[in-house]
Amino acid sequence: MRSTSLQKVFDNKLDLYFLLFFVLQPFIDMYKAFWGDTLQLGPFAVEELLNLLLVLFLLIPTVLRIAREKQGRSTVKYIVYFALIGLYLILHSINIHQFDQRLFPGSSVNFITETYYIFRVYIIPLLLLCIIWQNGIEDKTFYLAAKIVVLTLSGIIVATNLLGISLVAYSVDNQWIKGGFFSWFTLDPTQSQSQLQLYTSKGWFYSANQISALLFSLSPIIVLETIRKTTLPHVLLLCLQVISMVMLGTRTASIGCILVIGAMLVIAVFLHLVKLEKVRLLRVVPVLLLAAVLGGTLNYFTPVQQGKRAESQKVPEDRPNADISVDEIENNGGAPGIYSFADYLDKYAYNYYINPWFLDIYPVSADQEFWKAVVSRDRNLNVNNRVFKQEMLERITQRNNRWQDRLVGIGYTTNVPYTERDYVYQYYIFGVLGSLLLMGPFIAALLYAAYKILRNLKKKLTLENCAVGMALSCMLTMAYLSGHVFGIVINMLFMSLYAAKLLLNVRKEETR
Repeated sequence: MRSTSLQKVFDNKLDLYFLLFFVLQPFIDMYKAFWGDTLQLGPFAVEELLNLLLVLFLLIPTVLRIAREKQGRSTVKYIVYFALIGLYLILHSINIHQFDQRLFPGSSVNFITETYYIFRVYIIPLLLLCIIWQNGIEDKTFYLAAKIVVLTLSGIIVATNLLGISLVAYSVDNQWIKGGFFSWFTLDPTQSQSQLQLYTSKGWFYSANQISALLFSLSPIIVLETIRKTTLPHVLLLCLQVISMVMLGTRTASIGCILVIGAMLVIAVFLHLVKLEKVRLLRVVPVLLLAAVLGGTLNYFTPVQQGKRAESQKVPEDRPNADISVDEIENNGGAPGIYSFADYLDKYAYNYYINPWFLDIYPVSADQEFWKAVVSRDRNLNVNNRVFKQEMLERITQRNNRWQDRLVGIGYTTNVPYTERDYVYQYYIFGVLGSLLLMGPFIAALLYAAYKILRNLKKKLTLENCAVGMALSCMLTMAYLSGHVFGIVINMLFMSLYAAKLLLNVRKEETR
């Protein structure tokens, strides 16, 4: 039976290519973690070029199919949309070259780098969305791909954690964990957060935040499969995913998996009660509750949570005021070792809750007025690094003083700091027009599908549509809350898959 089922999936060659493409993504991510950019063909990193070639390979039969079937409407709408992107790229390029690079010392505006970045990170996933939407993807292929990817991601995270050979979740330089799961129960929770984070695991993957968002978005699909087929393999896969998300230690992963299980359980019970779905509640409810309890219990013992509980019992220590004020420096001509405002901030940045990294990338010499305003205001406003980055971007944009920046953006190659809130960051680098063209289709797909479902609840309000819609919503929500979705290739590709599948489901149910 299993071989027959798989054979049906593989009967469609394009479906087989879709399956291999998505199953390959975790391995590309692992390559990037250890060897990214080390092997290149001309200006292209091998891992980037591979994805480009794979999508273009899928594009060729799609274009031939549209031409063969003489789909005039499809051709026109695709031509118009991508022509608008082309026009945007021209306007964007003209504008970024008007950016005053003296405003931000780290900027290196470059048309080729900028265009290539947009092409590989945004246009390729958009092409993939169109390809899947145009050709369709079998349900079995979609769910098989999701399960293999989750098994790969979660299996590697859990296995490397238990073996003590995982990378630390928040390590930039591929630092190995200090201890695995069994070390959690003997930790000293009064250690600093930086020490406790040495026990969090991201497996052998490039970024904990990126993998957290991906696993979070895949969790509704795995829960759906567990509800529909409450077999031992599905239950074990769900539990494996829950454990791996807790091991990651990010708030998205550890809390997200529990929230998704709870939401899917509520939806399943509701649809069963209103007779829109048949759900074996006596089997499903205990399994999902068990998975949620497993996640909640393990999360309680994670190093990060232990540290937070210990920290909450301490009396908060306020940082002392600077020994001298800025006015004293300027009025008295300096102080021992301090001869300028820049010297003053180098010494007293800590007292003002200023991250020293901000002074490195946006030094006082670049904008003394900005930094004087920072030290003159309530110090607590400097604590949130994400907000501080946003203020910095707003200040740079204001100083560049071009209304076109708001429309088409100042550009990725200005190298302004990433805000960890995608919609904010993309607004500054791509402007309103770029954000709508490059991110809008994913949001539009969700809104359009929701509209279609609401118009025909009886046929379209299904557990499957809720799960796929939730997967896409997880990505779009995380883009706002913690970022690392838009502009991240692996997450953009899976977001294309969710959006296309949701649109296909709506269309499929209309033709039944």
